[in-house]
Amino acid sequence: MTQIEDSAVSPLPEGSMIGLVGGGQLGMFFTQAAQRLGYRVCCFCNHADEPAARYADEVICGLFEDEACIESLVRQCEAVTYEFESIPPGTLAAIDQKTALMPSLAVVQTAQDRALEKTFLSENSIPTSEYAIIRSKDELVLAMQEKQFVGGAVLKTARDGYDGKGQWKLRGDESTDELESVWAEVDDRKCTLERLIDLDFEVSMIVAGDQYGNFETIGPIHNQHVNHILDTSWIDHDVDQAVADRIREISIELAKHFSLVGTFCVEFFVSKSGLILVNEIAPRPHNSGHLTIDSFSLSQFDLQALAVAGHKLSESIELESAVMVNLLGDLWTEGDPDFELAVEGLDSDVRLHLYGKKEARPGRKMGHATIIASTQNQAIENAKRYRDLLHQRQTT
Repeated sequence: MTQIEDSAVSPLPEGSMIGLVGGGQLGMFFTQAAQRLGYRVCCFCNHADEPAARYADEVICGLFEDEACIESLVRQCEAVTYEFESIPPGTLAAIDQKTALMPSLAVVQTAQDRALEKTFLSENSIPTSEYAIIRSKDELVLAMQEKQFVGGAVLKTARDGYDGKGQWKLRGDESTDELESVWAEVDDRKCTLERLIDLDFEVSMIVAGDQYGNFETIGPIHNQHVNHILDTSWIDHDVDQAVADRIREISIELAKHFSLVGTFCVEFFVSKSGLILVNEIAPRPHNSGHLTIDSFSLSQFDLQALAVAGHKLSESIELESAVMVNLLGDLWTEGDPDFELAVEGLDSDVRLHLYGKKEARPGRKMGHATIIASTQNQAIENAKRYRDLLHQRQTT
């Protein structure tokens, strides 16, 4: 990618307003990071009680398709970023026409549609799992019974799937009636059908790009999931160096393709045979990068804010060994968890981040904790103990 000359870009003046589409916890952390830099944030979200809205300097509440809300946002802001990708395409296109949208419209449009994303990866020789695009029950039956997916696959809706939602695991020996029953649940939405992988582990790579063509990476980050939802994450120093280098190389290649400005995440599968496959691109900060808030010199949100505001990026340095533990609404079934009791006798520093969401539901991300210790293994062990203690407090 061509480097931009220093004279072509200058940082936004202190006090400038940066727009944020979305009001969730990713936006909350971005808002705090931008404000530490001296900027103001205007949050465009659906409800005034969303996490980011509680910290933003200005809040625009309304439907994302509301033209008056969009106009108000772009009128006030020098640049606009976003904290989730399931935003109506027309909204992002309208913003992009009137002000700087970061990351670019191209990357979010690609990541919004899993079929487009898979096609993009294949056409650009980026390794990914074998797949087919499915638009009807007949195509599903044909792919599962007569083509390459007899060994099992996962059917995923092309849009709006997350944390295991919009996914159906298929054995490979389903009858036509069983497949038609699955398709009825899909409700005629376009899907991707992806071959099951003999998975060894999952990692992610956080990438930040600035307006001068510089890129910084954080990772690989080892991710463990429970019920399709991210459970724990840590910087994986045990990954073979050649594998880590290839993951970083692919991630930067993708960032360069989209001329990334801001922060995004690339999720990878590593198979037991050593294949390195891109699962998906998240065109925003990522849950797995939350540990950077407490254990790195610059968090993924600091990097996002610096980039969007036009600053050059500095290297983000790992300062301490840490593990991020997600705190889901399941912990609130018997009332508020006793976080203080859970850390008693735990030989680690625990940094608790609650998102301030009013309603706790099973599977809903209510907060996270970062467990910091003198070694990575100790942090991992204490993260497990911390989670066990929290669950014990709920059941006793």
